[in-house]
Amino acid sequence: AELNTLSLCGGCGIECTVPHGTPTCFLGTCDVQTCAPGWGDCNALDADGCEAPLNDPAACGTCSPCALSGATASCVGGACGIAACDAGLGDCNGTAADGCETTVTSTDACGACGRVCPGIVRGLRACTAGECVVGSCVPGFADCDASASTGCETRLNTIEDCGGCGSACALAHAGARCGPTGGEITLCDDGFGDCNATAADGCETSLETAADCDACGRTCGDPTPLCAPSGGGRICVDACGSTLTTCGAGCVD
Repeated sequence: AELNTLSLCGGCGIECTVPHGTPTCFLGTCDVQTCAPGWGDCNALDADGCEAPLNDPAACGTCSPCALSGATASCVGGACGIAACDAGLGDCNGTAADGCETTVTSTDACGACGRVCPGIVRGLRACTAGECVVGSCVPGFADCDASASTGCETRLNTIEDCGGCGSACALAHAGARCGPTGGEITLCDDGFGDCNATAADGCETSLETAADCDACGRTCGDPTPLCAPSGGGRICVDACGSTLTTCGAGCVD
């Protein structure tokens, strides 16, 4: 028997076949003659035939791997393409050969090719996580509504926003204003004083007690131990009189 045919290739009962291709028996050895469409013999081994699918990025078209910078490759019609760009990159020139060549984390390409961040009112623009945001504000202003479209819209020298967004200037028993270092006392309510010289707690001290009678540190002692109202203010007295009632060391109506 001739041992150089597809049914007897190199020995009795040895049939010559190759996966995904057409075989040939040459000098008693089973070889790949041609590969089926879409398949290739990329490792040049006859034993596994045409082992490589040519629509795979690893062996695209002609057994050549697709190696694209900054991208996940695809293979369509035997040509390398871009399936997806790596985070922060974009294919802005529409050319697959150089992959995803453009950084899309700048204010001129924020999250997408050609997406330019607009200018910021009273501030500087920035690109964060693919979104145009306020990068910084000029001194004395802030972006309190977290919207790049309105920019740095809030003044930080008002009673409602003193030094920071929502930092209200409300001082106990006092009128207030917003100063360079925060809330400042403009005027104490009647009957109260800022005896510790600390604006943060406002006018914290009652001026209707024997310890601070009408003024911080003005103490009533013998022979006038009581603090009583007099002419719109208060004075130290020895007795409350007929129209007032003694309450601790004070006189009340």
